[in-house]
Amino acid sequence: MVGRPFQRGEDPRRGHGVPGKGRTPSQVRALYLEGAEAAYPILRQFVLDESLATGHRIAAAKVLAEVGLPYEPDPAAAPRPTGEELVAHLLELLPRVVAILPVDRQALGQALAHRRDLEARLGPPPVDPAR
Repeated sequence: MVGRPFQRGEDPRRGHGVPGKGRTPSQVRALYLEGAEAAYPILRQFVLDESLATGHRIAAAKVLAEVGLPYEPDPAAAPRPTGEELVAHLLELLPRVVAILPVDRQALGQALAHRRDLEARLGPPPVDPAR
C-alpha cells in the first residue's frame, strides 16, 4: 500500500471544507461549455469531410449527438410576443370563443361573477415564481 489510508471523519486530504480545494460545479460547467464550444467546429468538419474513414465520421457525429449542438436562433423567425401582446390577443379572441361554447351565456356570466366575488374575498391568486 502506498501512502496512508484516509482517517475516519474529517481528513484534510479529502478536500471537504478546505478552501481552495477543487472547483465549484459552476466553474466546471463553464469550462465544459468553453471546451464544447471550441470542439464543435472541429467535430463538424470531421463529420462533413468525405475523405475521412466512415468510422471516424460516425464517431464524431456520435459525440455531437451526445453533447448536443449549439443553439442557433433562426434569424428569420418572428420575435416572441410580450406578455401584454399575448393578453391583448387572447382578449381579442375571447368573444369568438365564447360564441362557440356550448354553455348558456347566463351560466357563464354567473360563473365569472362568482369568480370575481371569490377573488374579491380571497385576493388575487398567488404568482408562481417558476413562470
